[in-house]
Amino acid sequence: MKLTVNSGPAAHYYSAWYYSAIHLLIAIPEFQTKEALHRRLRISLKKVSEVLAFLLECGLASEDRGRYTPGITSIHLGNDSPTIAKHHTNWRMHAIQALEHETPEELHYSSAVSIAREYMPRIRKVLTQAI
Repeated sequence: MKLTVNSGPAAHYYSAWYYSAIHLLIAIPEFQTKEALHRRLRISLKKVSEVLAFLLECGLASEDRGRYTPGITSIHLGNDSPTIAKHHTNWRMHAIQALEHETPEELHYSSAVSIAREYMPRIRKVLTQAI
């Protein structure tokens, strides 16, 4: 199975925040086991197992003796994707829920700013390049 932006697997990957969270976390050695992911993300071992099985099937992860590492790591979801709104919403909802369990290591920051319309193209370019 291949993950492409408009495929069923892509819709599955972007259906919940924890797919990309697990995909990212397995790049860090301390989070390469089911148990470590379960503890860090506070989701059930069953769900962690389901997500890892999906990532393995899509080539987004590899497994060796119970340790998971990333496979394909560069995925880009364009602004024109039908799942982009769902992806952004998933992460924003997760951030809101995380406020209930905030730890000193976490950072939540919100700010309202006003920017002159003439500066927006330049700011957008700088932010896009930074990402």
